[in-house]
Amino acid sequence: MNSPASSQHKRPVRVLLIEDDEATRVLYRAYLEGAQYEVADVTDGESGALKLTEFRPDIVITDIFLPEKDGLEVILEARKTNTKIKVIAVSGGTGRVEGDDYLEIAQLFGASKTLLKPVSKQDLLDACIEVNSD
Repeated sequence: MNSPASSQHKRPVRVLLIEDDEATRVLYRAYLEGAQYEVADVTDGESGALKLTEFRPDIVITDIFLPEKDGLEVILEARKTNTKIKVIAVSGGTGRVEGDDYLEIAQLFGASKTLLKPVSKQDLLDACIEVNSD
């Protein structure tokens, strides 16, 4: 039986993690690697956008508020790179832009799932399983 972190092709599911907060990035990476995901991580949106073609992830987990390029721009880049990439957008705040929540905007931009920080281990892993099974 396949683990949740393996694809139909028997290789580990690749996750690109884009998070500028070091403690959060290290924690999420540990959660994902503990569940057998292959993880690449970067600290800003520009590096994340470049890593899309190099690493070829199945899932992108991106914070919304990032240096260089924000998470919304990363979502658009991911969709241009590969329409099948699953994107999980994460935000620690509910900043408002003309009355719309950033996570709602992320879904409009193509995020498959959104999570509000703080994100538990179970919520992160459940989100990865959910988007990978779509």
